[in-house]
Amino acid sequence: MGSGFSRKAAAGLLEYLLGKAETKVSKPAEVFLALCTAEVKESTLSAGLSEATYTTYARKAIKPADLSEATEAQPSIIETVNELIFAKVDSGSSTIISWAICTSGTTGGGAILAFGQCTSTALSTTQTPPTVAAKALKVELKAT
Repeated sequence: MGSGFSRKAAAGLLEYLLGKAETKVSKPAEVFLALCTAEVKESTLSAGLSEATYTTYARKAIKPADLSEATEAQPSIIETVNELIFAKVDSGSSTIISWAICTSGTTGGGAILAFGQCTSTALSTTQTPPTVAAKALKVELKAT
């Protein structure tokens, strides 16, 4: 016999984890998007994230209004509905290959709630500001 979430529970869990809706468990006060220069995967989370290092880099807060309602489809999906624009690159550069959603705006801090890979993207003073397009960031949760 298998176990898992119903689609409705999966949608509620995604909204809870990303700060979108109140549930019986407290939601994070805020969530932040980290731009990562090394692959983020379950087996490497304990070592921490390798984040962008250009001089003005800071994690970007994701506000509840930046997120869609979670779908009750299979899989359940929540995605950005607004652009997320990071600080302009004043000097230095970084190549981004993955991302993480964290509970702290402090680089290296907070719990990691979700993560994924992205197309390798070079950030520099000529490729700035780093921007995540609306609907470009999606977090999925499969239900049974």
